Amino acid sequence: MNKLLIITVSLFLAGIGIKMHATEPQFPRYILSTKPLLLFDGEYKLSIERALNNPQHWVGIGLSAFYLPERDNKTWDTRNTINHDNLRSLKGFGADLTYKYYVVRNIIYVGADLFYGHYKTGRKSYSFTEYKEDGLVFYNYNYGIVNDKFNKLAGNLYFGVGTPIANRIFVETYIGVGRSGNLSSNNNSLFDSIFGFGYNGFYPVMGARIGVTFGR
Repeated sequence: MNKLLIITVSLFLAGIGIKMHATEPQFPRYILSTKPLLLFDGEYKLSIERALNNPQHWVGIGLSAFYLPERDNKTWDTRNTINHDNLRSLKGFGADLTYKYYVVRNIIYVGADLFYGHYKTGRKSYSFTEYKEDGLVFYNYNYGIVNDKFNKLAGNLYFGVGTPIANRIFVETYIGVGRSGNLSSNNNSLFDSIFGFGYNGFYPVMGARIGVTFGR
C-alpha cells in the first residue's frame, strides 16, 4: 500500500511539472487507456473516452476483468483483504461510466465516475459440506477452499492532470475520494478493508493511467 501511494503521488507531481512547462498540444477526440497500478490487485482495465462538442467536457466507459488464479499453497497479496495470507483466487468483472470537465484545457480537470463490480473470491477456511447417505443428509466440517461472491457499487470524485506527451501517448494521474457499498448479503470480515470487496464507506482515490490518443 505504501509503495502504491508513493508511486501514485510521484506520478501526479511529475505530471504537474511536465504540464506547466510544455507547450499545449492539440487535444485529441478519443483516448484509449488502461490503469497499470490496478494489476497489483488482479484487475485488467480498458477504457475509452470521447470529447464532446465542447472539448472541456469528456465522457467515457470502462470495462474490467478480475483474475488471480489459484496456486498450490500460495496466496495473493492485494489491498482487498485484511488477512493477506488468505486470498487464494479471484474472478470477476466490472464496468464504469466517467465524466470529466477540464477546468484549464489540457491541464487540470475534475472527474466523477460510477463503478459496478462483481467478484468471486476463493479463500482457505473451515466450512460445512453436505453429502447424502441412505437418503439422509449429513454435513462434514472441513478445512478447504471457500468461495464468496460480492457485488459492489462505488462512486468516485477526483481531480488530476492529463496531457498528450509524445505524439499519440497519453499520461494521466489523479487523486480524490470515493464511496463504496456492498450490495450482496455476504459480509465476510476478511474483505472489510478500506479497499475490500465488502467495504461500506469512504476511501481515498489515487492512481495513474496510460494510453493512446487518436481522432485529432
